[in-house]
Amino acid sequence: LDSVEVLPSPSLKGKLFGVVNVSVCNIRSNPKHAAELATQALLGTPLKVWKQEGSFFLIQTPDDYFGWLDNGGFQRMDSTQFFHYLQSERAVCTTDYVFAFEKPMENAPVVSDLLAGNILQTLGQEGGFTKIGFPDGRIGFVKSSQLMPLGEWLASRQPDAGHILSSAREMMGRPYLWGGTSGKGMDCSGFTKTVFFLNGLQLPRDASQQVQVGDAVESDTTLKNLLPGDLLFFGKKAEGNKKERITHVAIYMGNGKIIHAANKVETGSLHRGDPDFQEGRLHTFVRAKRMLGANMESGVVPLRSLPYYGQGQFPD
Repeated sequence: LDSVEVLPSPSLKGKLFGVVNVSVCNIRSNPKHAAELATQALLGTPLKVWKQEGSFFLIQTPDDYFGWLDNGGFQRMDSTQFFHYLQSERAVCTTDYVFAFEKPMENAPVVSDLLAGNILQTLGQEGGFTKIGFPDGRIGFVKSSQLMPLGEWLASRQPDAGHILSSAREMMGRPYLWGGTSGKGMDCSGFTKTVFFLNGLQLPRDASQQVQVGDAVESDTTLKNLLPGDLLFFGKKAEGNKKERITHVAIYMGNGKIIHAANKVETGSLHRGDPDFQEGRLHTFVRAKRMLGANMESGVVPLRSLPYYGQGQFPD
């Protein structure tokens, strides 16, 4: 080794935290706009900041994913500002795709678009609108019916099969986007992560990570032990010296049906003879995991247990 870099970088001058500032930000594998889209994060997501290269920052998301985010995608903060943000009154956007306006009226100029799962500071009520604040200080107005106070939203999440499948079906036809993790477009694991997030559970980002959490389900191609809401993983099983390789994930709907982000969010069947039978998926089925009902030690984390969404500081 020629040198050792100390992180977080002293050049950050104490601004070691941040909050996503746009409806969905693009986190890349390298510090340039042309780099691969590694993942995304929703408005209001808290971040740790480690170092800067040009206009990009190496950041860490609450699910411990690292990547490079441009300075337009988030608002940097020092520990005092960040703690103040976490202690502020916040609300969650509960509607699929809406707008924040400059004034409390729907024909006013737009401040920003908003997605389900976006988190904003709340500053008061005006008519049927809620006055909201963005991390960078912008102010907007959102119809109050499209928001829910963060604490109330967290307490109301019911991560069961019915709610999971309802959220999944609402995304039917959404475009596939490599690295996508929002309602605007998603890859296979971004789809499962988003569906579970909207129901109050945090999953790891990638399919190869999601397969490591939850409870194991004894499963074969008969699918007889599976329950709706289970995650099915596809790829190549371990063989000889070759390790297991997971390349795809889907949500089980029951009766052999799956819903997943392939070319788009779509359903299919793993039962031969069904008109929507997907032989390639059945052939590459590796194993299943149960996230619903799994305890925190298994790696499936309720959002309400995380200090970033409740009350408290980002842990060291």
